[in-house]
Amino acid sequence: MKGLFDGEHYFQLEDMGSNQTRFVHGENFSGLMAGVLMKMIGENTKKGFHAMNVTLKERIENNKSLEK
Repeated sequence: MKGLFDGEHYFQLEDMGSNQTRFVHGENFSGLMAGVLMKMIGENTKKGFHAMNVTLKERIENNKSLEK
């Protein structure tokens, strides 16, 4: 139900020059239940995002086939 707990997940890629890209990953939560639910799942959500980001970084840095 829209308005109870809504999330906008986003990924941004920012060109930093010199063959570097900044990856920004986040989510905006809103709705009547957002505060309560974030107290329940917020820390695990943050840990999951961090784990994904670390794994993505390692895979990109170790995969020479991505460099062209």
